[in-house]
Amino acid sequence: MARWTDDPTEPVGSDIEAARTLPASAYTDPATFETEQSRIFADSWQYLGDASALREPGDYTTHEIAGRPLFVMRHEDGDLRAFYNVCAHRGSKMLEGDGNTTRVRCPYHHWTYEPDGTLASTPKAFTHGVRNQEVDEVCEYDPEENALESIAVTEIGPFVFCNLGADPTPFDEVYDGVADEIAGHGLADLERFERIEPELDCNWKVMVSNYLECDHCHANHPTFVQNVDMDEYEIEVHDRHSVQHGPLVDGDGESRFYYLWPNFMLNIYGGGVGCSAYRVHPVDRETTVVVADYYAEGGEPTDAYEEMFATSQRLQQEDFELVERQQQGVASGAFAQGRLGPNEHAVHHFHQMVAAAIDA
Repeated sequence: MARWTDDPTEPVGSDIEAARTLPASAYTDPATFETEQSRIFADSWQYLGDASALREPGDYTTHEIAGRPLFVMRHEDGDLRAFYNVCAHRGSKMLEGDGNTTRVRCPYHHWTYEPDGTLASTPKAFTHGVRNQEVDEVCEYDPEENALESIAVTEIGPFVFCNLGADPTPFDEVYDGVADEIAGHGLADLERFERIEPELDCNWKVMVSNYLECDHCHANHPTFVQNVDMDEYEIEVHDRHSVQHGPLVDGDGESRFYYLWPNFMLNIYGGGVGCSAYRVHPVDRETTVVVADYYAEGGEPTDAYEEMFATSQRLQQEDFELVERQQQGVASGAFAQGRLGPNEHAVHHFHQMVAAAIDA
């Protein structure tokens, strides 16, 4: 049975036949949100965008994960490097937006860094006591000891991921088989055509939970259920990811929907028209931005791509109304905790992982 108002809540549980949702407080409590930032988002692989934006040596993009600024740059050896976008001198944020540079220079005091993060140079004021008569000798700064703080980064097909953890488990080990599946779908040569970033009035977990089940599809996504054979639709749950897939009614392949803990979704559409990638970015406990990227083969957008984009936008709008409505309910104070159905096993798995991270 459901829990109402001030009823006591229970653990999520391991048995799907008696599984509980996360309590309503998990979607509204400021302390829970702060815990998630450090224990979930600062310690997991996070989608940043497309590798095609980082083709040439010196190309860089800036991002923010768990409130921490960072940048990714293509090194001259062809590899990507990622660093906190924070100067080692006094902590100033340095780069803005996207661009290309041979060295990273902090605009505050002009400390300058090589593409590998080591300190390249400082102005004369930091080596000579020109305004301090008590300093006679030249000051020296070790390039390694004064280097930028590096971050783990990897390319998976056309996608770039980073992990802020000190010694993160490699992507391939966390999401067993996903990189090979992405390669098998022929996504490596796709390029991002556009990015949209709608802002929603809901907690990030509401958006993720909505993505992980299709019991709401018949009532809310009429076009989707007309195009996908729902009798053959399956949801497979793995250790740190899940996959939903079903054949298209017209027989032209199948649609596959990947979820990677904690907040990445990848929609691969039948017919080879492209894919869409999403990062559900928590702004605060009741505000979420969906960073939505759309990929296809290079060149001009095809009619098939335009149809894919329009379909995706329609599905998103249908979902956005649902998740904002749910947030209104769980934040009302009238609802304490709910029950899960047998086909919400991916939601159950997600709620278990969240609960384990919060309670760690």
